[in-house]
Amino acid sequence: MVHVVHRGRLAPTRSPQVSAAQVNSFAALIVLRIGFAVAQAAQNPVCFGLIPELFPQHRTTAMAAYNSAIYMGRALSFGAVILAGQLGIPTGDIGITMVRNEE
Repeated sequence: MVHVVHRGRLAPTRSPQVSAAQVNSFAALIVLRIGFAVAQAAQNPVCFGLIPELFPQHRTTAMAAYNSAIYMGRALSFGAVILAGQLGIPTGDIGITMVRNEE
């Protein structure tokens, strides 16, 4: 996670993503997702420059781990939802609401 230092304090640039869990309208969600995209746009160039400097002997492995983290996180989240369903945990308890298509 990239942090911005402002007047001696660290401020996470992921605050739009965290705030998105609390919105009540689609317009607010779009605004927060735009904020997240701006934060993400600043993170990638920094990481692509910093990771090879931190791991010069293993730069390709470190970059592969960074680039595949999004897919590993997504797979873990889907696996957790599937496991919760197999264990009989109601989906509302884990923050997922299934909606039936009533046609």
